[in-house]
Amino acid sequence: MPRRLVNLFLLACTATLIATGLVPWLLPETVALPLYTVHRISGVALLLALVWKYAIARASLRRRLRSPHADHTLLVAVTASATLVFALASGVAWTTGLVSFDRPIPYSTLNLHVFAGALLLPLVLVHSLQRWERRPAFGRLVGRRAALRLFALGAATAVTAVALDLIDPLRRFSGSRHAGSFTGNEFPLTIWRFDTVPLIDAAAWRLVVSGSVAAPGALRLADLDRMPERELDAVIDCTGGWWSEQRWRGVSLSDVIAASVSRAPRGSRRPARLPRAGRSRSSISSRCWRSAQSCTSAGGALAASPGSTARQESIAVRRPASVSALTKPVTVAVRAGLAVP
Repeated sequence: MPRRLVNLFLLACTATLIATGLVPWLLPETVALPLYTVHRISGVALLLALVWKYAIARASLRRRLRSPHADHTLLVAVTASATLVFALASGVAWTTGLVSFDRPIPYSTLNLHVFAGALLLPLVLVHSLQRWERRPAFGRLVGRRAALRLFALGAATAVTAVALDLIDPLRRFSGSRHAGSFTGNEFPLTIWRFDTVPLIDAAAWRLVVSGSVAAPGALRLADLDRMPERELDAVIDCTGGWWSEQRWRGVSLSDVIAASVSRAPRGSRRPARLPRAGRSRSSISSRCWRSAQSCTSAGGALAASPGSTARQESIAVRRPASVSALTKPVTVAVRAGLAVP
């Protein structure tokens, strides 16, 4: 395989991995689904192509170390190579089950994998600018032999990717590992490991509803207590690398918005009609917790189902359609009164 073709192929795979590894964090689950598949395939292709890159890198390193002149590009090249090796090793270890979100260290290896991928972006950019090759011309790179090797690489990539996906059937397409469903004791903590648990003053706690509603205002915990509770069996897929299906119970967002409509004076403008949020099955992504599609409470209005943990009391059920029916945005925000310990 021509050296420049190998380098260009690895550059394309690395760029694809960085993009498909970081962009899905910003997208809804259904939209990001194809990107996860491309990410796995690109990772396997890059891993297999390192067979050719190893010979190229070894010859280049030997030549540069023997040169009487110091080569300052070696620092970036070695750092980028080490970061790439860690990203690939952690990805393979995660896929094969050698590591998880709680082992071998009490911090998700998937997060470390993502950090390495983000670090690769500037390193690969600088390395490419320092070592960019212009010859031979791109049109002369892909001959019959190179095309056959690329075809064989593609076939091996497909077979390997399918084989890796069969190792853990419970692993979701996002890469997240199963953390126990409908079993509260196996449900991971839903707080950043280095954060402290806030103490909420129930008397000062408010849920503010504003925007395109007829009667903006704030709800107290006592107001939420008087609203009907609804249940929802939903999957939470955390960016920390785990997923779990639990039964959530709490106040629906559509009921909260409807309460603000009912408080409006007669003759005021009313927003679009909201659908009822009944019991349904859906998927909740942790990437969307900060959206206005869920309302939270510190207790009382949100009670955990039997077998669940107290951690679930801080999350209310929601239905995506209850926001999409609005013609203008509605802001639902929590204004918590923090008690001094």
